[in-house]
Amino acid sequence: MENASKALLMAAGVLIGVAVLTLAVYLYTSFSGSAQSVEKDIEQGQLEQFNNQFIQFSAKECTISDILTCVNLADDYNTKNEFKNTETNYYITVKVDNTPVNKLKSSSEIKKILKKKPDDYAKISDEGLELYKYKCTVDYSSETGKVNIVNFTKKK
Repeated sequence: MENASKALLMAAGVLIGVAVLTLAVYLYTSFSGSAQSVEKDIEQGQLEQFNNQFIQFSAKECTISDILTCVNLADDYNTKNEFKNTETNYYITVKVDNTPVNKLKSSSEIKKILKKKPDDYAKISDEGLELYKYKCTVDYSSETGKVNIVNFTKKK
């Protein structure tokens, strides 16, 4: 009888051990799934926040000051991340009428395209100086999901 009771205690111990291990594996998988979900949500939020910096320009009529703001945002991002060529999906290119105006592309592009003379970005009317309006379109990188081209086109 004594051997039988020891055998029952050993079997119960093994069953309790298996139950504890099963519970541990279940908790690990459920918590790691939750952590991955939270991590994806954070990454998505950061991506939306990044893209919204540039998308805001497509929601309104833009002027020369908006274009310069956008160029500065793009150049800050490109410089901070040391992106120097337009062949990557990480580099952000700002264009005016399909001509790149990033400082890293050429420091004189903005002056050449936008500041040749005041007639290029503003006109004088009876009400005073009237800045030309630009429409903005945004393209996204298929690789990263981030904005990589911002194009401003002068409205007719």
